[in-house]
Amino acid sequence: MNTITKIGTPSIRVGLVASLAMLSLGSVLPTNIQAAPTQPWGIDKPAEEEKNWPADSQIQDGASSVALVNGSFETGDYTGWTLFESSGAPDFGTWGIASNGQTINPGDLVFDFFDQMTVPQYSPGLPHTYAATDGNYLALQLQNGPETHRLSQDMTVQTCSPDRTILSWNMEYSNWAGAFDPNLQVLAVRIRDVNTDAILKTLFKTKQGVNPQSIPMTNFRANISAFAGMTVRLDIEMKVYGFYFDAAFDNFKMGCADLAGGVALTATQNENQVGLKLTTTSETDTAKFQILRGIKLDNGGTKITSVCNFNSGNSPYTCTDNVIGNTYRVLEIENDGDLIVYDEVTPK
Repeated sequence: MNTITKIGTPSIRVGLVASLAMLSLGSVLPTNIQAAPTQPWGIDKPAEEEKNWPADSQIQDGASSVALVNGSFETGDYTGWTLFESSGAPDFGTWGIASNGQTINPGDLVFDFFDQMTVPQYSPGLPHTYAATDGNYLALQLQNGPETHRLSQDMTVQTCSPDRTILSWNMEYSNWAGAFDPNLQVLAVRIRDVNTDAILKTLFKTKQGVNPQSIPMTNFRANISAFAGMTVRLDIEMKVYGFYFDAAFDNFKMGCADLAGGVALTATQNENQVGLKLTTTSETDTAKFQILRGIKLDNGGTKITSVCNFNSGNSPYTCTDNVIGNTYRVLEIENDGDLIVYDEVTPK
């Protein structure tokens, strides 16, 4: 049986109490939908939502699974995930599911899987058309009032050698408050302790002046090798207390980062130049390549100089070095920042 874990006790109050003091949507609502009543956004500080998160909360379907359960939400719901909303107001936040190509318009009803009810949506980001990146479904978060929202799953982190366990996910967001605040208007992806819910590592967190206020669906990757073999909590948290903060998530997956395959370098000397050619057969987790020149020194060392730089995805790569080196070698730069150096090649 599919199991969706819900943390917290929502209010029995039914109906929409939307917070639209900063925006009038009457002109963009369908004629058969009444504009939402207004209520000021923002409070002094978020509610003490953590007190409602049980220290022993577990996912009943696959808590110890190496693979993430329902990482692309292809069950059409939140099977395998734990949902949380802090306010007790059932219309303040919506953990919904959208199908690929689905457009949500102002005033449309979206089913909230936390409160198990449909909620009209009034974000200024609507209408919005959602695009799944794996399969046909994705998760979405929309709000009508100030609240903290969490989506989490307990997982056993895969062991990859050497230290190359990667968590990957796709995410989009639009912050209609116009600025991030670390306590009141923030989106964060973290690793937490399954027993205490303590934050062990922050994989991503919006920061004012660093992150854009809006991004399209984008792939994110993080090295989680420090937790290899451990059961930890993957947690997505949104604190939305300033104004609307739309977001969508898809394709959470974990695995071992792949090195480039079939890496081959040739160095051909032609008078006072060396022609360099790098070929590969695969570059799944590669960000860039460099070709390094080596000049042997009298003390037995080697002076290393980067002579060519390439973004991945365009094999074969060619360039010319106007200085003849004793040796050349390839440096592979992975998406997670790892550096892989290949064997030396002598010009011929």
